[in-house]
Amino acid sequence: MTPHQAVIQAAALACLGTPWSYQGRQPGVAMDCVGLLEHCREAAGWPSPEVPRYAWPPASKLLLARLERHLVRVDRVPRPGDVCAFWQDKPGRVRHTGIAIRDEQGAGEVMASIGFGRVRREALPGVWLRRLHGVWEIPEPHDIQHQDAKPAAAQG
Repeated sequence: MTPHQAVIQAAALACLGTPWSYQGRQPGVAMDCVGLLEHCREAAGWPSPEVPRYAWPPASKLLLARLERHLVRVDRVPRPGDVCAFWQDKPGRVRHTGIAIRDEQGAGEVMASIGFGRVRREALPGVWLRRLHGVWEIPEPHDIQHQDAKPAAAQG
């Protein structure tokens, strides 16, 4: 695991147990899956983009557009620190994200879900792997070719 991946994984693991709350953004207080993603992105050195209020459940097209705008899509099996997008109610309708991890329990995902009521670790493979829509990488801050924002360290 690279140092960059380790930072993202540690940020995700630090959120375990945080209660789920729609549009929650505070580790240890309240988070949803987008809040978990933004927390990990910030830990990796990126400023959090303004996330407009979104409907519940989130619109698939909007979620995918934000992933494409702020992350780099990769065609691979999820690696630690990758962002995974999942469909929930029917294939292709993406409504959920998680952060891929690898630890002593093996491959997994850290995710915040209303169904769990909190941020928790889920094993991969499993039901989530069957629902995997795509994988995105949070690039290192010096790799801004796919980003529309400067890394947090470059902000004035």
